Amino acid sequence: MLTIPSSNEKDKQARRTASPITSTRISPETQKAWAEELVPLLIAKPSVYAVVWNQFCDAEPHDYAHGGLFDSENNAKPVLSMLESFRQQHLN
Repeated sequence: MLTIPSSNEKDKQARRTASPITSTRISPETQKAWAEELVPLLIAKPSVYAVVWNQFCDAEPHDYAHGGLFDSENNAKPVLSMLESFRQQHLN
């Protein structure tokens, strides 16, 4: 299971108080960049049968701050198109 945050701001809908340990600004673009690095690496491992994104949407109560594929306004984050493209390119 994979969860990558798209912000290091407070998240009122998050059930857990954990947050990324970094002074660097986290954004939807950095979420996508991390996924671009991690997903191919994980899929390449023979022992990995699936990569499951842990959180769907930030608009409803969730475990991890800003970890969804959709933001608090139900808009798709850039990481979603990256995952769709990766799936079409490598897993069809």
